[in-house]
Amino acid sequence: MFRWEFRNLLIWKKWMKVVKKIYSATADFPTEEKYGLTSQLRRAWVSIVSNIAEWNSKKSDKHFVSFLESSLWSIFEVETQLEIAKELSYMQDINNILSDLHQLWFMIQWLIKKLSSS
Repeated sequence: MFRWEFRNLLIWKKWMKVVKKIYSATADFPTEEKYGLTSQLRRAWVSIVSNIAEWNSKKSDKHFVSFLESSLWSIFEVETQLEIAKELSYMQDINNILSDLHQLWFMIQWLIKKLSSS
């Protein structure tokens, strides 16, 4: 029987909402970026929420921490890609999305510390 506990995690629920923002924000990127920056940004954001959910298949906190750490790496990737999109004038205001991104970074850090200390 499958376990679906990840759906109850506040961090997963919040991130699912934020993913919609990046899809909406990248919808207006130039067509030539469809397989470039648009795709990279979307994949990196989806990777974060997927890593949070993927702990569901693991049996230990140690494995979950590993997936959470992968999410942190993806957050830095996304932040860089957002800055590139801004520099290329594909996005004017990235502050709202960056604020969400930073809040989730802190949530993941807190969860890693909590799991590592138990």
